[in-house]
Amino acid sequence: MKTAVILLVLAAAPLASFAEIRFATDEAGQAGANPVRKVVSLLQKMAKTVEKEAEEEQELFDKFNCWCKTGGAELQQSISSNTAKVPSLRQTSRKLRVRL
Repeated sequence: MKTAVILLVLAAAPLASFAEIRFATDEAGQAGANPVRKVVSLLQKMAKTVEKEAEEEQELFDKFNCWCKTGGAELQQSISSNTAKVPSLRQTSRKLRVRL
């Protein structure tokens, strides 16, 4: 969905000249504004929103990617240390069974 919005904004950007874009931002609040200018203004606002969301998603992706890299190492260390404890725990378990 976001990709479609970005493509729409990129496709519509060449249709408006720099003067029209500037005028659209100045006159967007007026009721009698040109419909084309309203659309250009709306697309510009959408582009800003999409860029903001993309930055937030990139930040979340970076955090998740870091967690995956460090979490995997921590998990592997935990598995190794607990696997090493298995024989001693089995002996302890056998001793307890014998006593009961």
